[in-house]
Amino acid sequence: MKAKILEAVLPYKPDASTEKGLKQCRDDFRIFAGWWATLKGNGKFKYTKDEILNKFLVLCLRELIREGSTEFHPDKWSDAGKEIYLEAFDKVVKKFRYLVAPHGEAIYKGRKNATVHSRKFLQGSFVSIVGPEYEFGFARFEPGKKIGWPEFAARRDEHGVSEDERQGWWPGKKELYYYAIRTWIPLEKPRKVSVPKGTQTYGERAKLNESVKEEVIKDFEYLLHHVEIEKGKEEVHHCLLYDHNANLFEQGHLWIENGKVFLEGKEIKDGTYHIITGLEIEQEVSWSDEEAVNGGIKSKKMIAGMTLKEKGKEW
Repeated sequence: MKAKILEAVLPYKPDASTEKGLKQCRDDFRIFAGWWATLKGNGKFKYTKDEILNKFLVLCLRELIREGSTEFHPDKWSDAGKEIYLEAFDKVVKKFRYLVAPHGEAIYKGRKNATVHSRKFLQGSFVSIVGPEYEFGFARFEPGKKIGWPEFAARRDEHGVSEDERQGWWPGKKELYYYAIRTWIPLEKPRKVSVPKGTQTYGERAKLNESVKEEVIKDFEYLLHHVEIEKGKEEVHHCLLYDHNANLFEQGHLWIENGKVFLEGKEIKDGTYHIITGLEIEQEVSWSDEEAVNGGIKSKKMIAGMTLKEKGKEW
């Protein structure tokens, strides 16, 4: 039987649209993990790991997810099975779901098994769960369920959203959508990622893995420096600011003391604050090399196309 399976599978075209085909796909899912275990244990097999993964297992997993009725139980997978199954999910899952800290980590550690949003999203496929710095695993959610405040409060242990978060994120909202996690497949350990700027809820996983290119200075960018002198030691802090109209900005400052946060001398509470402020008209700024020299300031050769490392060296 084993030899027959090995001879018959290529080209492998799984089809779970019938009861018989679904059963075969589920059997194949287990068989392919067995192939990898055999190869890993013996050091040789008819197929390489890359062939097992890409010519068989990925196709099988994609079809099982598309059909939708198969449940996955990572707690019951063997070590070898978990290894190659996670690689297959890594290839099949294309989108991520972004959760602010600490909600992604809470799912990973088993402290949270649902999410809440103000909008209804279509569910069914798997997404990876991503926080500000890490990717934690792969989740499939149940369809969104509309809930009011009483149920929101009653399910707090499930979704983990605090009352302060609710008021900050959805002020005035009387109903939200509750998404229970149907299947959770954690990574062996959280994976460091760089989340694209502007991400709110969903994104493409491929963008998490893109190499971050070093920024270069453009004609309309300026490097603002902040000098701090403490006990005779000078530290220079840089802040790269963008403005397509060539406007120059300065830094505002957050001050934290005894657990309280102050902005420009005033205590602030929860929320997101943009702390860049415009220069006052009476403040003097040297715009040209000539003006800088006349003002006793050494000219800096900050030109378009410089990398951050080059800019730092010049400063």
